[in-house]
Amino acid sequence: MKCKIKKGDSVVVITGRDKGARGTVIAIDYARHRVLVEGAGEFLRHTKPSSSHPEGGIFKKNLGIHWSNIMIIDPEFKENSYQYWSRNVLTRIGFKFDENGEKFRYAKRSGEIIGRVR
Repeated sequence: MKCKIKKGDSVVVITGRDKGARGTVIAIDYARHRVLVEGAGEFLRHTKPSSSHPEGGIFKKNLGIHWSNIMIIDPEFKENSYQYWSRNVLTRIGFKFDENGEKFRYAKRSGEIIGRVR
């Protein structure tokens, strides 16, 4: 399954423990179908003292969120994103070609072009 979300996209978590959290995509793990979103999917890891962490302690770790549980914010509504959980702000992503044959990602709700695909 191909991931339509790219690094740097503004997304909202639509289900799960962090539902409603908004952030930017930091990284994508294609093997596990996970997306690292800043401020979402974090948990606390309690570690014993070891050679790498001699003092031990509690550390934050980001496991990520499955990419089916997030949606991209429509670029047309990005400046009015105080209602970012509203369904008319979130959009799906589609692909289309221009007259030169270049492939682009676009927001299906507004039709606005998001970015070029390699």
